Amino acid sequence: MKLTEKDFWNNFWENTKLPNRISNDFKLDRVISETIKNYIPKANFNKKVLEIGCAVGKWLVFFYEELNYIIHGIEYLESGVKKTIENFEKCQISSKSYKVLNKDFSTSPINEKYDIVISLGFIEHFKDPISILDKHLFILKENGFLIIGVPNFTGINKYLQKNVDKYLKPQEKILNTHNLTTMKKKFYIEYAKNRGLDPVFMSYIGGFEPTLLNFNPINKRICRIIMVVLTTIISKLFHKSKNSKFSGYLLIIMKNKVH
Repeated sequence: MKLTEKDFWNNFWENTKLPNRISNDFKLDRVISETIKNYIPKANFNKKVLEIGCAVGKWLVFFYEELNYIIHGIEYLESGVKKTIENFEKCQISSKSYKVLNKDFSTSPINEKYDIVISLGFIEHFKDPISILDKHLFILKENGFLIIGVPNFTGINKYLQKNVDKYLKPQEKILNTHNLTTMKKKFYIEYAKNRGLDPVFMSYIGGFEPTLLNFNPINKRICRIIMVVLTTIISKLFHKSKNSKFSGYLLIIMKNKVH
């Protein structure tokens, strides 16, 4: 990660209001949570979930409140760890029911195994996503569930983001910092086959998502207006699409079979 990214996230977490939970008013939160509840069995606080890149913990709060899991998270920024713990406290979650590790998952060993390992918006930032997925899998129990979510910058989203990237500094260009391979369903089908996993759910969800694109850096007002109008039209036409060309998010759930 670049120092500019650390500064961005430090400021972002500092300004995040608490308590912070998933919101059914936000389409992506709603669709992801509904899918997870459809495929992941409830626990009785006798199973553990680990979220990688967990700040500020809204998805762990969801697993605690809705599915009754003991919740663990790992976050490499100290500010994110502090904000996550503060969020848990404001959500009245007992300190016995959570743990937040201040580590870099890509380089630090994890000594526990989990019933669920989840990361949302994480693996697409790595050049070698297979090795990162393998680290997820290494800490997953037999019959456990691996949940991966990534934004989809392929199809129409790639075309639109390319036009936004024209107005960004080289280090800020979105497509330069995202591995598009991780946004293709075929990548996970092959991974599941090679690792002996059951593909429980693999689909693009949420339809076209205009908030995936940030138009603020576009300093030419007319260009910004054109992009807003264009994405508004596309959103109305494809707001429920599960097509890879238009949907803004790819969600994967795989089960670790007993071998």
